[in-house]
Amino acid sequence: MTRQRHSSFYVLSASALFTFALGSVHAFSVFLTPLETAFAASRAEASLTYSIALLSLTFMVLVGHRIYAAAPAWGITLFATLLAAAGSVVCILTSSLAGFWIGYGILFGAANGVGYGFAIQISAQAYPHKSGLAIGIVTAAYALGAALFPKFFSSALASSGLSGGMLVLLVCVLLAGCITSALLWFADARYRSAGNSESPGQSRRDLPLQWALWFGYGAGAAAGLMIIGHASGIVRSLGFSNDQAVLGTMLIGLGNMFGGICAGPLSDRIAAKKLLILLPLTTAACLWLMPALSGFAAVVLTLGTIGFCYGALIVVYPAAIVQYFGIADAARIYGRVFTAWGLAGLTAPWFAGVLYTWLGEYQFTIMLAGFVGLTSSAVIAWKVPFRAPPGTAAV
Repeated sequence: MTRQRHSSFYVLSASALFTFALGSVHAFSVFLTPLETAFAASRAEASLTYSIALLSLTFMVLVGHRIYAAAPAWGITLFATLLAAAGSVVCILTSSLAGFWIGYGILFGAANGVGYGFAIQISAQAYPHKSGLAIGIVTAAYALGAALFPKFFSSALASSGLSGGMLVLLVCVLLAGCITSALLWFADARYRSAGNSESPGQSRRDLPLQWALWFGYGAGAAAGLMIIGHASGIVRSLGFSNDQAVLGTMLIGLGNMFGGICAGPLSDRIAAKKLLILLPLTTAACLWLMPALSGFAAVVLTLGTIGFCYGALIVVYPAAIVQYFGIADAARIYGRVFTAWGLAGLTAPWFAGVLYTWLGEYQFTIMLAGFVGLTSSAVIAWKVPFRAPPGTAAV
């Protein structure tokens, strides 16, 4: 193996390890009841912590391209590590819910945005001809962290309360961040910025494509998140037990992870437009089929497929942006398009909950989520070309 291949492997391994630790942000639900108990807070007040974290995450992905080249790769990940550690320490020391909003919401959320956005871009640059595969591995590691950390946190919460859970987060992030920074230092990795290469004329030509990708990403993610955020309740509403609801939730998470793994190599071989149409379309078909299913195996298979499509979609969009705009401009464009995910993450699960409160069942929510997924496919089919249009910076 040549030195270049060694360096690329270290970059990808470091990125996957770091995003695995950062994926713990999506295990937040295990902290809801302890936060309510510790601070006499309502469910809405406790949930606001996660909403703030998602806002911070989205904002830092949006502006990340401005800081990625400011230091060697190891310096960027060390900065994100220290930011996450500071947030954890604030949560351990605080005596109020507002302290959690600052520590977990603002600081740890911002660290997540810096680390996740940077890991995607630096791994894609390490494998320019297999960028989809690299992005898929990094994103799957992020999903794996979200799936495994609830168990780690639950054990710590049961024995030591909120401070124990935050201590686990502190130790895991520091350990993963230090190893990541060491690997990137050894690889002598540095993010290659495109600089200020976007001319006003090019920006105007690219804008319709960027808006189409933004809307398609937001609608496709919203369709999946409306179901993922309420998977347990949906399974119970279909007449199954609590244990079966937990199993259904686990399988949708595993589907999410495997979707990310499989989508990477697929996006290197198949035109991005085909995948961007097919994935939300498959989600819509599964959703419209679900209410007619009677067996538990069929229901969880459908949920697993929805999770798979969501996980794949999260990989295909950054890979598609690389195809359409080139690796050098990918971070800037992806930051813009990623705001659609942030909007979907904040509104889709919440709106699904509002509909359930109004109607007392999930059938309308399931049908609506299918329509949202179909809208994503329609916009991509109508507005996105199969190849990068003339004047873009695609490779």
